[in-house]
Amino acid sequence: MKDYRSTLYVAAGACSYGLLATIVKYANHLGIHTSLLTFLQFMFGFLFLLAFNLLSKRHTKEHNIIKFSSKIKLMVWGISLGLTTTLYYLSIQYIPVSVGIILLMQSIWISLVAEAVLLKKLPSKGKLAGVIIVLLGTTLATNLFQNNNALDYRGIILGFGAGISYALAIYVSSTVEKELPSSVRSQFLVLGGLLLIVAFWNMDIIRY
Repeated sequence: MKDYRSTLYVAAGACSYGLLATIVKYANHLGIHTSLLTFLQFMFGFLFLLAFNLLSKRHTKEHNIIKFSSKIKLMVWGISLGLTTTLYYLSIQYIPVSVGIILLMQSIWISLVAEAVLLKKLPSKGKLAGVIIVLLGTTLATNLFQNNNALDYRGIILGFGAGISYALAIYVSSTVEKELPSSVRSQFLVLGGLLLIVAFWNMDIIRY
């Protein structure tokens, strides 16, 4: 049952990127700037996680004893989350959402290569098969081969940059401060991403 739920969680997370990008692009057409959308996404995410952890007795206890150094470490690594979202949303200003998703999903093989290099261990056949299936499925689902329009190089660079950043985020989420509850870790990772977004967009968040 646990494995079944885990699969559903992964599927829901994967679907969210395509859905969010479509919403963001539509909102841009309505005149809402990407800076405000990105800021609100992370702000509401952080507030939700904060409220969840405060209302959870078990997590509240562990939240209170978390080391300051652990909080800082998670926030620093959380920059990768903010960078991923920022680059991804910027990329779809120049290329179709379908292509942006393909570029973002390059994080799968990038993270696999990084893991092999850092751990000096070849990936298992199961992981390799999973990478191939996900990439093929994503390509077919986004109808990439029927997209005959010329692609803007700026979107390609930004999209691939989002893929690299997302690969880092995946690695961080599975290795940094693993002894803490997932919701507590996520809270500080998202906070780090939020600070990056505020620093990157600055006054554009208010201006638009």
